[in-house]
Amino acid sequence: MTRRLRRLRGTEMRIKKGESYADFILRLRLKTKRTQKEFAKLLGFEATIIHLWETGKRVPSMKSQRIIDEFAKTIK
Repeated sequence: MTRRLRRLRGTEMRIKKGESYADFILRLRLKTKRTQKEFAKLLGFEATIIHLWETGKRVPSMKSQRIIDEFAKTIK
């Protein structure tokens, strides 16, 4: 992410117990009402990698997970 994110009011989005990281990424994207392409651009990734993560075909690296987790903290 190139810009600083600010925390919004309310509770932040977190991965639920028993939820896969693929489901968490999909839930996060749907919560923000963005397409895969828009979501990817927002986070600084390619749209194809978002698709691969959401379908469980790939798992984000630790660095990518940190970026996603920091973004999730800004979502209520």
